[in-house]
Amino acid sequence: MDVVEIIERIDFLKTQIDELRPISPDILNRINRKFRFDWSYHSSNIEGNSLTYGETKAFLLHGLTAGGKPFRDHLEIRGHNEAILELEDIVSNNKPISELVIRQLHQMIFGIEPYNDEAFTPDGKNTHRTIYPGRYKSQPNYVTTTTGEQIDFTSPEDTAPKMQELIEWLRNELLKKEIHPLTLAATFHYRFIMIHPFDDGNGRIARLLMNLILMMNNFLPAIIHTEDKVNYLRALQQANIGDLDSFVIYLGEQLIRSLELFLKGAYGENIEDLDEVDKKIALFKAKLKKPEEGIKHTRRSEEAILHVVENSVIPLFKTTIQKLSHFDELFFEKNIAIAIKKSSNTNDAIRLNSISTLEIFTFLKDNASIFLKNGGYISLSYFLRMFNREIDNNFDVTQSISVWFGDYKFGVVNSKNVILSNAETVNNFAFKKFYYETLTNEECAQIANVAANNILEHIQQNVKL
Repeated sequence: MDVVEIIERIDFLKTQIDELRPISPDILNRINRKFRFDWSYHSSNIEGNSLTYGETKAFLLHGLTAGGKPFRDHLEIRGHNEAILELEDIVSNNKPISELVIRQLHQMIFGIEPYNDEAFTPDGKNTHRTIYPGRYKSQPNYVTTTTGEQIDFTSPEDTAPKMQELIEWLRNELLKKEIHPLTLAATFHYRFIMIHPFDDGNGRIARLLMNLILMMNNFLPAIIHTEDKVNYLRALQQANIGDLDSFVIYLGEQLIRSLELFLKGAYGENIEDLDEVDKKIALFKAKLKKPEEGIKHTRRSEEAILHVVENSVIPLFKTTIQKLSHFDELFFEKNIAIAIKKSSNTNDAIRLNSISTLEIFTFLKDNASIFLKNGGYISLSYFLRMFNREIDNNFDVTQSISVWFGDYKFGVVNSKNVILSNAETVNNFAFKKFYYETLTNEECAQIANVAANNILEHIQQNVKL
């Protein structure tokens, strides 16, 4: 999508949210807490904070510190959370953005006492510098790009006047309302980073102020995830060579994700991510899960197959189709094929070609348990035809996932990690379970992510960027 399309999508989602208001205070508090936790974790982790998401959540909710982790990392997380609450106060009381506000936000995160931080001399040697929270930098700073290029930021002498100029520009633009809030927030973020007014913490402050601008215009914060750091920095580098639109588009994509998450929460859907401990607990409980009372799943049967189709296959295929649909706009055509086959060495199969998930899931429920009572597999094949971004490079992509039904277990494989053979002799299943078990949401997401990554790798191998 280009900038215009991104903004249209953002405004559409915002309208949907506005139409749902007023939203129940309980639901709103749950959504806002989710945003605060995500924002504090990701923005801090991008800059090297060692706390995991689970540790961040436990600390902010219950004050539980993570053993072996620096106490300073805990203070920064708490400070960032307080800074977000301060932004909410600024918005609700219609306070203006000023240099004083910016310096106070810096102190909220990093404290009021000076601290030492590692640094490098211009010739690359390790050294230390003293950081004074809330004060503009006293030494020159720069960054080295992935290509080895050094980008020098505004000198200490010019920092104060440049910051004054930036704030005056922002105030004028906020009054004129001629620039869409997304473009305004992205432009401010970029200009702030190019000044780099502090000796430390410029990224976190830039993201806070960027989101403050969005929030002042009744938008949600755009949260940049730590696992997307490379794309974030790449977009900033593009802005640095004059392509600000790429940075606007990147931030727009993060804002769209926030808006879609808010809508899910407003509709009462689950918006919580499993943290690391929760994942371990969920996997452990899944292994101990007993058969549902009254149903004997010890051996393959029509009843057992239907149980797997309804509780594992359909959720898995739904998750995978949703994940792979992100690539649809890159190709001229899409097709989804479902096959229910009795074995890999026979043509005895029934098939359906459709892009309707309702039709696909009805087909599976109506046919799988009868057709597979003696074994076989169900496959989902996702076809993308004719790459549409390069005139002379119109390649196709296919990704398949199969669910095998053995005598006592079912298993899931994908087209990249298996040579199809008899279900009982395949050794490299992504997951293998007894018939009384089900795939968890986390497992479905993991399989879908592998499929999406396979497609991405195939595209990247065929496209020169």
